[in-house]
Amino acid sequence: MDIRVPVSLLFAVLGALLAGFGLTTASSPMYERHSLGINLNLWSGLGMLAFAGVLFWLARRGARVQAAGSDREQTSRPSRREAGVG
Repeated sequence: MDIRVPVSLLFAVLGALLAGFGLTTASSPMYERHSLGINLNLWSGLGMLAFAGVLFWLARRGARVQAAGSDREQTSRPSRREAGVG
């Protein structure tokens, strides 16, 4: 298993929680006082979700490339007996 899969799931869960909190507190005066009116929880959560998506896509893409490479290697490499070695 590629390490990118569980890491992307971790970022997806935390990003969803953070974005959900940002959505539920969108009209809070907290954002006016501390972050110049920008809902940092929402935007950080969405950024984490985007990062999780890219990481998961890279993990799936890497698994396909690795599988295709091992298939190609098995079909193109002759066995030792066919090559006359040993």
